[in-house]
Amino acid sequence: MIMEDQEMLFDLKALAEYEGGEFETQSSNSSKKDEDKDDKSAKGSEDSKEALLFDEKFLAEFDESEESDEPQGGDSTQKAPRTKDIKSDLVKTLIKDLIKEGIIEAEDTELESVQSYDDIAKLVAGTIKRNELKDLTDTQKDYLTALRNGVPVEEFTAIKADIDYINTLDDSSLKDINLARNLIFHDFIQQGMDEEKANMLSDLAVSSPQYYNVAVRAKQTLKKALTEELETKVKAKETERLVKEQAVQKEIDMITNKIKETNEFFDGVKVNSQTKEKVVKSLFQPVSKKGDQLLNEVMEKYSSDADYKMKLHMLHVITNGFTDFTKLQQKLETKVSKDFDKKLEEVRFKAGTTSGNGTTLETKHNTLDRLKNLKFS
Repeated sequence: MIMEDQEMLFDLKALAEYEGGEFETQSSNSSKKDEDKDDKSAKGSEDSKEALLFDEKFLAEFDESEESDEPQGGDSTQKAPRTKDIKSDLVKTLIKDLIKEGIIEAEDTELESVQSYDDIAKLVAGTIKRNELKDLTDTQKDYLTALRNGVPVEEFTAIKADIDYINTLDDSSLKDINLARNLIFHDFIQQGMDEEKANMLSDLAVSSPQYYNVAVRAKQTLKKALTEELETKVKAKETERLVKEQAVQKEIDMITNKIKETNEFFDGVKVNSQTKEKVVKSLFQPVSKKGDQLLNEVMEKYSSDADYKMKLHMLHVITNGFTDFTKLQQKLETKVSKDFDKKLEEVRFKAGTTSGNGTTLETKHNTLDRLKNLKFS
């Protein structure tokens, strides 16, 4: 009895582990172990957080609303960073890495205006464009620039050849009277003078003891005039190209807006926004190239598929240029009517003399005939 009472009063395991100090009962010891277990669990949870790429503090501060200025917790003096701020930091970090790797080359003024990934893409494209001619000479760069802007090859090469020739002339070589006269003559021509007058004035110039000084001056003015002429041609062609591109883009925007604002392309045929997007894509997204011309899917199909071309023109003729679908509608209605007649005959053939509810075959036929004669609008 005494032993049973002792077992009730003392935990033998607790006694065996007792090392002095205040004695704990079984219940208090168990409670302590539970607390220790909770502490270890909490510590393990914190350790696992450190292993995450983003901790809970970051996630708590990440606000999905860019317009939200609500403070986190009870601190009214500190506001949670916005999504826009976090995104901006990521953009800046990415730019630094791209600059370090040499993928982006830009001035500080360009970098200050970068706020989105689209801006980064523009910087990369700009870097590529600047570096694509990096290994070329100035003459080669001028040549490509002129050609890209539409300056005829013959015009560019003729003017460039004259400029290069003048650059090879040393001033001392102009003491040659024939070379000096030739240079003076072409300088007069470049100024817009007719050949007869240019010849007369050139003869007068070389007859003077000062012809050398006149020739040196003619060399300078002729080189400047030819260089300006080439630059003017390039700029004029570039302006012409930009005007054409703007006109094309204006037309693209006009057609795109018209498609988006149109709900029915044909009477009674409504289209949703997804279909409209597909129409825009079909019109303006190139799928192939023929020479210098980019082809959309219809143009590509038209140029390579004879059946497609034939059917498109047939549809064009039948609908009077896609303005009148009456004939096409009549043909479709005739086909639908014939199919309906065929189905009716099948129903008549399969139907029994009397239905389960006492309806006769004749009644069924009358009902079907009435259905057949209905006019569908």
